Amino acid sequence: MHKNINNLTPNKIAILRISLLVLPIISIFIFYLLRYYIFSVVKLLPQCTFYEKTSLLCPGCGMTRSILALFRGDILNCLKSNVATMLIVIFGFLKYLELLALSFNKKLFLLPRYPSFYWLGLTLLILYWILRNIEFFLFLKP
Repeated sequence: MHKNINNLTPNKIAILRISLLVLPIISIFIFYLLRYYIFSVVKLLPQCTFYEKTSLLCPGCGMTRSILALFRGDILNCLKSNVATMLIVIFGFLKYLELLALSFNKKLFLLPRYPSFYWLGLTLLILYWILRNIEFFLFLKP
């Protein structure tokens, strides 16, 4: 996307705004129509290969259960299965709001712009990966 929306023609700006406003509604509607199919197909997904080979949980273990719990509105089980799911959802929502504001020529900075923030996030993800494989931290297991 263009950092400067003023370079776009008025028609393209209008299309961008309408797309950003309508796309979430259409996505929710499609998910609602296909929800039973989505829940049934998930059972066909393979087990985590990393877990099968090493008997260790990877940072993504429990992500599918976490997403399904989120779709059911069960926030507690979503967080219990994998904390990263909610962090990804929150990050994506904040980025969406920034993009939406930009389409209306408003600069809105909801996410940090410092690389150190993202390095910290990566460090915490690695720490989460290590801790969830230690017996003392059973509450981190899905």
